[in-house]
Amino acid sequence: MAAKELKKAIYGALKSETENAKQLEAAIDVVATDTGALISVSDTVKDPMFEIGSAVPAPAMVLAVDAISRILLARKGGVHIVGHTDQRQFQSEGGGNWRLSTQRAKATYFILLHGGLPDGRIQEISGRADRQLRNVADPLSGENRRVEIMLEAL
Repeated sequence: MAAKELKKAIYGALKSETENAKQLEAAIDVVATDTGALISVSDTVKDPMFEIGSAVPAPAMVLAVDAISRILLARKGGVHIVGHTDQRQFQSEGGGNWRLSTQRAKATYFILLHGGLPDGRIQEISGRADRQLRNVADPLSGENRRVEIMLEAL
């Protein structure tokens, strides 16, 4: 399974569903890793996937992850879902950024299930808070606020 093929399939699914496909494409990246293909859905300046401090997905997030679900359904391999936050200090009862990143991963899990991905394919749902920034130079950057979906290679 090539990451480029997966990315092309996701973008194709988005184009068939929404007029805002180009904006959503800017939020989605797919890269090959040693263990499979990593799909990242990040905030963009114009379209946040989640409001700051919230785990309620924006309509764009639902569309993107629903399309990803259908693409993953046609491929084999376990799925891992990991939520990330930026370094903005979000405080709530029971965990701040840790809780927020985990809740966003769980929200993504439910969208994947709604899109048809079987629960048995999910291997992990976790949150990393602000511990693995994508853009270290700008710890508040939208690209740090992301959900990653790893499709294991078989």
